[in-house]
Amino acid sequence: MKTRKRLQITVVLALGTVLFTAGCELTNSPPTIRIEVEKEEILTGDSQTFNAIVEDPDENAIIRISWSVTGGTLANKTGEEVSWTAPLSLGDVVVMAVADDGISNGIDSAKRTITVVNSAPEIISFEVTGFTDKSPYVLMGGTIELECIAVEPDEEQLTYSFNTQAGAGSFDHASPEDNIALWIAPKETELAFSRIYKLFVVVSDEQTYFSSDTLEVLVYKEAGTIWVVDSEQAIVSKYTDLGDFILTSSHPFEEPRAVTNDITQDYGCYVADYTAGEVVKLDPEGNIEAIFTNAPNVVDLAIHARTLWVLSEADSALLIYNTWSSGPPVHRVSGFKQPRAITINQNNHTVWITDVGDNSVIQLNALEAWPDSVSDPGVIVYRDEAGIPIFNFPSGLGSRRLSDATLYIADQFHNQIERLTYSSGTGTYSRNTPISIANPSQVVSNVKGEVWVLNSDGSIQYFLESNINIAPFPILSYAFSNPNSMAVDGVTGEVWIGDNGNHQVVKVLSPDSLAVVISGVDFVADIVVNR
Repeated sequence: MKTRKRLQITVVLALGTVLFTAGCELTNSPPTIRIEVEKEEILTGDSQTFNAIVEDPDENAIIRISWSVTGGTLANKTGEEVSWTAPLSLGDVVVMAVADDGISNGIDSAKRTITVVNSAPEIISFEVTGFTDKSPYVLMGGTIELECIAVEPDEEQLTYSFNTQAGAGSFDHASPEDNIALWIAPKETELAFSRIYKLFVVVSDEQTYFSSDTLEVLVYKEAGTIWVVDSEQAIVSKYTDLGDFILTSSHPFEEPRAVTNDITQDYGCYVADYTAGEVVKLDPEGNIEAIFTNAPNVVDLAIHARTLWVLSEADSALLIYNTWSSGPPVHRVSGFKQPRAITINQNNHTVWITDVGDNSVIQLNALEAWPDSVSDPGVIVYRDEAGIPIFNFPSGLGSRRLSDATLYIADQFHNQIERLTYSSGTGTYSRNTPISIANPSQVVSNVKGEVWVLNSDGSIQYFLESNINIAPFPILSYAFSNPNSMAVDGVTGEVWIGDNGNHQVVKVLSPDSLAVVISGVDFVADIVVNR
C-alpha cells in the first residue's frame, strides 16, 4: 500500500510541474525606438550625430540597433549613436534605425527625414572702385581695382575667381579668399583701338556652389578722344575716337560755349563758360585744375605755349591768361567790335582773330610784345579798305595748328573761302585765290589736304588743297540738320561735326562715309580732338 501511495504522489508532482510550466509560458514584448537628430536641415557635406532612444518593456539585456540612410555616409551602422555626413546633392534623406532584442517578434523601427540644403553665395555688388555712379573706364595699359561684395547664407568660406573676356589683360589677385583684385588693361601694343571688355567674377562656397556676375569696362586710348560741349545741358563730356562715352565733367557749368586743348600737354581741355564769365581748365578725368576769371561772354579761345587767349564778346576784347595759375587775365587787347573766332599757328606763333563787327581779320604774333589795342602799330588788320570788299562777315577760321599751311577764312556773306598763304621765305601771308562756296560759316583743314566747310544752310562740303579747280564735294551719306560746330583730328584727318537738329555728333570721312554717330546730345556748341 505504501508503495502505491508514493507512486501516486510522484505522478501528481510531475503533473503539477507540467501544469505550472504550461500555464506560465513567457510572451516577448518588442522594444520601441525613436530617432533624435541634431538638425532636420543640414548643409551639403556637413556632418551630424543620430541617437537612438530605445525602451524595452521586458528589459532584455541585449538589443541590437542597426542604421541605414538613403543618402550620405554613415561612419558606423550599429549602435545607439552614429555619425552621418550629408551628401553633396540637395534633397531629402531618409534615416532608419531598427532595434532588435533577438527574440521572436522583438523588432521595432523608426524613420526621420533630413533635408539637405545649400544656398549659393549671394553677390551684393561687383564694381570698379571709384565708379559707383558712372560706367567704368581705364586707359590702355592702366590699372583698375575690382571689388566683389558677397554674402554666404550658410556661413561657409568663400573664394573669388576673376577673369576677362578672351583672357585680355592680367590680374593681380592676392589669394582666392580675397574679394579685391587689380586688373591691368591691355596695352596699346596689344589693342588696336578702344573697346569695351567684359569682366567676370565667380564666387564659390566650400561645396562649390557658386554665383557669378559681370561688368563692362571701357578700355581706351587718349589719342583721338574728343571733348564735346553741350551748352543746352550745360555739360562737357569726353568720348573715344569710336564714339564710346567715357565721362562727363562734374563741374557745374552754367553755359559752356567753347573748348580748346593744349596739344603739348595732357589730354585735358579749357572750357569757356559764357554765362559764368570764366574759363575752366579740366584734367583728363574732367576734374578742375584751374579757373580763369573776368572773362565775360567768351565766344572762342586758343592755347599757345603757357598762355590762354580768350575772345570776350561782352568786353569786345582779347584776354590773355597765364596758364600756370588761376585768376584774372594778365593782358587785355581792346579795340574789337564783335570778335568771333581765334586760332593760333603753333609753328610760326601767328595769332588769327576774326571780327565780324567791322569785317576784319587781325594778325598778331604770340611771341612779340602784346599790343594794348588792335589799332596799335605793328598789328596787321585785314579789312575793307578803299572800297575794296575783302571780307563780309568772316565767321570762321581754319588752319593746321602744327603746320605753316594756308589759313582759310569762312567769308560768309561773300559766299567764299578766303585763303591767306604763308611764305616761309618772307615769314608773311598773302591773299590767294578764294574758293566759291555758298554761305560758309565754319572751316577746318586736315592733314590729308582736305578743307571742310560747314555752310549756314546746314550742308557740309570739302575741297582739295591740291586742286582748288575741282568743285567742292558734298557729303550726301548723312542728312545734317542744323550743324553748328566742326573739329578735325590732326593725325587722321577725320572730321567731327555737331549735328544739333538730330541731337548727334557724327564723324565723317572722305570721300563720303559716315563713321561714327554719338547720340544723346542737345546742342553741341563746340568740339575739340585730343592729339
